[in-house]
Amino acid sequence: MAARILVLAAGDSGQPLCSALEELGYTVSHAGDLPEAARMILREPPDALVAMLSNSSAAQACELLRSLGDFRILVVPEPIGAETARACLDEGADMVLLNPVGNEELLERLRAVLRRPGVVASQAIRFGDFVLDVNAHTLSRDGATIDLTPTEFRLLSVLAENAGRVVTNAELLTRVWGDEYADDVQYVRLYIGYLRAKLEDDPASPRWIVTHRAIGYRLAVEEDDATGAQVTG
Repeated sequence: MAARILVLAAGDSGQPLCSALEELGYTVSHAGDLPEAARMILREPPDALVAMLSNSSAAQACELLRSLGDFRILVVPEPIGAETARACLDEGADMVLLNPVGNEELLERLRAVLRRPGVVASQAIRFGDFVLDVNAHTLSRDGATIDLTPTEFRLLSVLAENAGRVVTNAELLTRVWGDEYADDVQYVRLYIGYLRAKLEDDPASPRWIVTHRAIGYRLAVEEDDATGAQVTG
């Protein structure tokens, strides 16, 4: 079955892309603005959405779009600055292109987004007192909800999917931010810090998100001892 792609672009600006996608066999829909896109998504969620957004509205649009479902979101520049790109990723975009690209490269980036594996499909992942509900996009501890940004949720989901195993920095970057961020280890460090601030009783001595220096991170299945060695169940 052909992947369903929704192109969000004002006026006729998205028509060349729509035509190129249709030629490749995708099922393509076009929305002229954000409210129309939201209505279309609620009727039939796409597999991916390509959004041509401006700096002023991009992050807010990504926040709304992500709240509507777990489809892939690819933001293309009109134009998009680096700060806005980071905000879009924080609000749930899967990939943001900073520089204009031709249709051929854009289509390859879209294929990469569609190939990217999702988080584990099980309903809930439990570790300690925490419950990560993948379907509902929520994290709770002893029944109390912990607010996570979409990027924090995706990062924790990848760690939880591989609980007890070290996930490399490169894998985390590719899964959470995209192939083009594979060398930007500072993103992982920054967001691991954000997660620890929300999950750990003492973020300076983390119990759950364990660092493996120069390699990556591991979500502990049970409490680590003082040396950082994991006790697995």
